[in-house]
Amino acid sequence: MGQRGLNPHVMVIGKKKGVVVTSELMDVQALTCAFDSGVLFRNVSFSVSASQICHVIGPNGSGKTTLLKCLAGLHSPISGQVIKKTRCQFISCSAWQSESLTVQQTINFWENYYQQDFQPAVQEFDLQKLMLMKMGDLSQGQKQRLALGRLINEKNNVWLLDEPTLSLDKKWVDQFYSKMKNHLHKGGAVVIVSHDSFPFEMPEINLGAYK
Repeated sequence: MGQRGLNPHVMVIGKKKGVVVTSELMDVQALTCAFDSGVLFRNVSFSVSASQICHVIGPNGSGKTTLLKCLAGLHSPISGQVIKKTRCQFISCSAWQSESLTVQQTINFWENYYQQDFQPAVQEFDLQKLMLMKMGDLSQGQKQRLALGRLINEKNNVWLLDEPTLSLDKKWVDQFYSKMKNHLHKGGAVVIVSHDSFPFEMPEINLGAYK
């Protein structure tokens, strides 16, 4: 994975008849995105490869969350394209169906949508006592734990994470680190927006350089 022209990191996993085979999972080509306030960034290009993390940084309002949404297909760019060679998943504690749903109803929705049992996530992130609470009544840390429960869906190889450790206690931050390390070990990849530091080597995409 790498930011073209700056610090390319494409993992070569094989060669045949002069063709380089890479573990590239996503290719971002000359992406330009805007929001209500106007153009956020222009001509952003980078690739995402297996077992690697990309750290998206930049000043407030530079479009970090918008970039993740573009990669997930939740926001349309003005120009450029995102070529996805595997499934990806956008996770943010602010992305909910409804604040009036209970935790149990939210999990039921995910189980139907992903066709997967989420009870292991309920156990892993200690959500049992929250099941009857409405989303609007949860603390920020509780919402974050619930959001991270969606990482149990192993069908998605690229995680697009918006401030995943926000408001988490150290116990849950460590749990998240362990889960992310396991994901990378299995050949998954992560594109992350975070103000926190992480115990991983992470090439950076600085959106402040793409105005």
